[in-house]
Amino acid sequence: MQTLRLSDREVDLETGHVSGPGVDEQLSSRLLLLLQHLVDHRGVVQSRDEILEAVWGHLEAASDDSLNVAISGLRKALGDSERPHRLVKTQPRRGYLYLGPEPVPRDDRPESERSDDPSAAVAPDATTRGRPWRLGGALALLVLLVLALSFLRPGEDGQGRPADGSSPPRVAVLPFEDFSPQGDQLGLANGLTDQLLHDLAQLPGLEVIARTSTYALQGQALTVEEIARRLDADVVLEGSIQRSDATVRVTAQLIDANSQAHLWSRTYDRAAGDILLIQEDVAGAVAQALSLTMLPTAPRSPLNLEVFERMALGRHGLDGRTLASLREAQGHFERVIELAPMHAAAHALLASSMAQIAGLEGRAQQARAQDPGFERFLALIRRAYELDPRDPDALRMRALLVTIEEGPEAALPVYRRAAELAPGMADTHGYLGHTLSRLGRYDEALDELRIAARLDPLNDTLTVWRSRQL
Repeated sequence: MQTLRLSDREVDLETGHVSGPGVDEQLSSRLLLLLQHLVDHRGVVQSRDEILEAVWGHLEAASDDSLNVAISGLRKALGDSERPHRLVKTQPRRGYLYLGPEPVPRDDRPESERSDDPSAAVAPDATTRGRPWRLGGALALLVLLVLALSFLRPGEDGQGRPADGSSPPRVAVLPFEDFSPQGDQLGLANGLTDQLLHDLAQLPGLEVIARTSTYALQGQALTVEEIARRLDADVVLEGSIQRSDATVRVTAQLIDANSQAHLWSRTYDRAAGDILLIQEDVAGAVAQALSLTMLPTAPRSPLNLEVFERMALGRHGLDGRTLASLREAQGHFERVIELAPMHAAAHALLASSMAQIAGLEGRAQQARAQDPGFERFLALIRRAYELDPRDPDALRMRALLVTIEEGPEAALPVYRRAAELAPGMADTHGYLGHTLSRLGRYDEALDELRIAARLDPLNDTLTVWRSRQL
C-alpha cells in the first residue's frame, strides 16, 4: 500500500482515504484517478487533454469545466486550496503540475501477518506500467467499479464533478408558478423564489444556480430532467403559489434530477403575511433533505407584501438590462425604500440600477461634478453597507465603491468577504473574476469566472468575460 504523506494529512493512494488531525475524508473515484495520474507524472506538466484522456477515458467524456472543478476539489482534499498552491500548480495555457512528495510504502497489516521474507512480496503486474501500488487488469476495473458505486451521489452526471464533499450538491430553484384564480400574483411568486435563492445561496455546502439562468427557462416546455441537464443541476426545487384574499397556498417539491424521485414535498396553507415563514420552512427542508446545516437566520422585519413583490419586480428589471427595464427597476427600489427605509438590499440594488442606466446612457465615465446623481449613488451604497454589512448585494456594491475610491486591488478583500458569506452568489464571483482580470491576475480570474459560469450557466455576460481570459 502506498501513501502520500503531506504536512497535515495522509492520502491512501489505493482507497482514496484522506486522514489527519481533524481530517477524515474519502476521495471520489474520479478524484482518486486524477491524483494517481498526477503523482505518476510528478514534476512533469500534464496538459488538459492528457489528463482528460487518462481520467475520463476520452476528451468528449467531460465538459470544459469538469477538469477545473476536479482540480479544485482535489486541492481542497489535499489541503492545498490557499494560494500560492504548493502541491498542484496551474501552468497557464499548458496544464497542471504536481510538485508534492513522492508516495511511500505503508504496511498496515497486523504484526502477525507480516513476513520478513522478501520473496513473499508480490511482483508488480506488467499492466501497472512501473506503478507497483496500482492494481492491474480486471482486478483494477473491479476496484474502480466498487469505488464508483460506493461514492457516487445521486445526480452525478459523469462530467467530472466529484461525488464526495469536495463538490457541493447543485440545486436549481425554478420560478414558482402562479395558480391564483386571477393569475395576478406573479410578483408574490417571484418574491418567494428570489428569497429562497437568496437564503440557499448563503449555505456553504450548497451550490445554487443563479436566478438569471433559472428564469431564462421560464415558460419553456421542458421536463425536470431537461432543465437539470441544461443547468447541470443535481436537484430541482419547483413549486406554485395560490392566493385567495388573505390566505395563500404554497406547494413545493424537491426532485432528484437523476432518478426523478421526490426527495421532499409539502403544501402550506397560511395567511398571506406568513410568506417569509413559509420560505424559511422550505429552505430548511431543502437543507435537511440534502444533509446540510442551515445558517442562523437573521431576525426578519415584519413583512410588507408590497415590499416583497416590488423587490422581485426590481430584480427582474435588473435582469432585463435595457433602459426601460432598468428604469422600472429603479422605480420599484425607490418605492421599497419609501416603505422600508432600513432595507439594505433595496439601497444597494437602487444604486446598481442607477449605475447601469448611467452606463447605457454613456455617463459612466463622467466626473462627479458633471453627474448630479453620482453623489446619491455613493450615498446609497454607503447606507446599504451601514444597514447590513453582511448582505450580499450591499457587500458587492461596497466593493464597487472601494474600486472607485481606492482602486481594484483594495476591492478584492470586500469581494472575497462577500463570496465567503454567500458562496452561491454568481454575481459576486463574476465581479471578483472581472476585477482580478483588470489586475492582470488571469489564472485567479479564470477560477472565479468558472465558478460564476457554473452557478449561472446561461448568463451571456459571464461567458464573454471568461472567453477573454482563455
